[in-house]
Amino acid sequence: MKRIAIMAGIILTLAGCENKIEYQEPVETAEIITTEVTLEMTPEVAPEVHNFEATAYCDLGITFSGVYVQRGIVAGDPHVLPIGSIIEVEAGRYSGVFSVMDTGRLIKGRIIDIFIPDYEEAIQFGRQQVTVKVIRLGWNPDYQMAMK
Repeated sequence: MKRIAIMAGIILTLAGCENKIEYQEPVETAEIITTEVTLEMTPEVAPEVHNFEATAYCDLGITFSGVYVQRGIVAGDPHVLPIGSIIEVEAGRYSGVFSVMDTGRLIKGRIIDIFIPDYEEAIQFGRQQVTVKVIRLGWNPDYQMAMK
């Protein structure tokens, strides 16, 4: 599959598996100048899956990051999952993609606290083992760090 991007009169053609970029400068005449550049692409690192312990909370208010508590938010230890991290959690019917936007004084190490708005549901969730895949660690989308 080819993707073409046009930026300020420059045509870039990305040829899927060939890792080549075709660069054409705009010219005044009908002559087209083509330069081919081969790039070395680094393979994308597959996210690792880690075992965590999960609890649930239903307190309303403002998170450590400054946003209001809502579905899709978890609290985590900022030394393990920095604020802004995006994680995928396997936790039965509570599985999904979550943003780490909160912390908690009892959340240390590989523990997450999933926001569940209903008190009875949060109590029923209890404390359970879950798997966590880190999609993005912290706010920087280019920053990848292996968890220890």
